[in-house]
Amino acid sequence: MHYNEILVKHNIGFPLVHSEANFHHPLAYGDTVDCTITVPRIGDTSITWRIEFRNQDGTLCWTADQVTVCVDMSDVKRKISVPDWMREGLSKLMQE
Repeated sequence: MHYNEILVKHNIGFPLVHSEANFHHPLAYGDTVDCTITVPRIGDTSITWRIEFRNQDGTLCWTADQVTVCVDMSDVKRKISVPDWMREGLSKLMQE
């Protein structure tokens, strides 16, 4: 499901509340970058995303950890629980 569909159909948003990045190895112009997204944690109202960027040799170049909070778009100051249907889908991205 696309984020736009979640916004429009379910009236749910996920604003970013924390972001942290680490740079491990330089990327050069012309490198091919592979991006992997996993979900280390699903809380009651928040989701932690882990993003890893590797170059064409498989070398880890950049990691980012981001936390988003689930909100009702009609009242973005009010966080809500991550819906069960979303929790079930995102659990497939959980790190083992």
